[in-house]
Amino acid sequence: MFHKILVALDQSATGQQVFESALSLVKLTGGQLLLLHVLSAEEEGSPHLPVFSTLNAYPVPDTLEAYKEQWTAFENHGLKLLTAYTDRARSLGAKAEYTQSMGSPGRRICETATTWGADLIFMGRRGRSGLQEFFLGSVSNYVLHHAPCSVLVTHDALFTGGAERILVGLDHSTSSAQVFATALELAGLTQAPLLLTHVLCGEEEESPAMPVAPLMEYYPASPELLERYEQAWKDYEEQGWTLLRTHLAEATDRGVVAEMVQELGSPGPTLCALARERDCRLMVLGHRGRSGFQELFLGSVSNYALHHAPCSALVVQSSAPTNPPPAVQQATERLHP
Repeated sequence: MFHKILVALDQSATGQQVFESALSLVKLTGGQLLLLHVLSAEEEGSPHLPVFSTLNAYPVPDTLEAYKEQWTAFENHGLKLLTAYTDRARSLGAKAEYTQSMGSPGRRICETATTWGADLIFMGRRGRSGLQEFFLGSVSNYVLHHAPCSVLVTHDALFTGGAERILVGLDHSTSSAQVFATALELAGLTQAPLLLTHVLCGEEEESPAMPVAPLMEYYPASPELLERYEQAWKDYEEQGWTLLRTHLAEATDRGVVAEMVQELGSPGPTLCALARERDCRLMVLGHRGRSGFQELFLGSVSNYALHHAPCSALVVQSSAPTNPPPAVQQATERLHP
């Protein structure tokens, strides 16, 4: 579970919400917090470097001095917030420290997480998406692809008690077992019910490939090919239910309330729609590892969830290969003999 939580904060109201949620989590895990504020011109409310007209360049010294004073005030306000948050955490019995640095937010967050040995980065999101994100950048998107640990991007208050249903996105990959283990432990700490979910889609590596007829034959492919494809898809669907039933039994054995659902569709939109329909407060997912142009054109489930989910999203970083339960492993082997 998460014992060293790096909390990326800014001076907005969202920053306070991120802190309160991280504090609630660390009180459950007994871990420690490192509160980080990155001084950057990208943050709302930061002073802007004055732009001078070539026809009216004076008084430059006065203008630059005013900018310097504004930046010093911005820096001091950041330290004041960090001190207040740290004192509050310590007053509630949590281990907490803080640091403030200057630079590119995404890069500094990942560097600090690596140096400190964080196992979770807790942060909010700015809201850029699509081409705006591609050309201008997104802190959460950068962190997702470069972080040395798991990343939780909060959408609203988390871990404050009550039935906070957790949607768990599962597949047949080796990292899926760690996704489930993380969600199961969170559910045990928070008494939250789990919604175990598998999305049937052609994007999953284990899904059967659509048969392609030889060039010399007319389309569609031969009945034999289509029949084999239909059977392969039924096998794939059954392996999905095996995956879900295995994890459902494990959750039940641990005293965690859980249910399972399998749907056909595009993973990102399907998971987000389910989270909205079932009033989930958190999605727990793995990360396939796409980036750059591959992600732009082919998509990334975790990145889609970060920007479109109606709730917070936790993307689990696999720290080491995790063996799936025997039933799941056998089902996967039948898919890929």
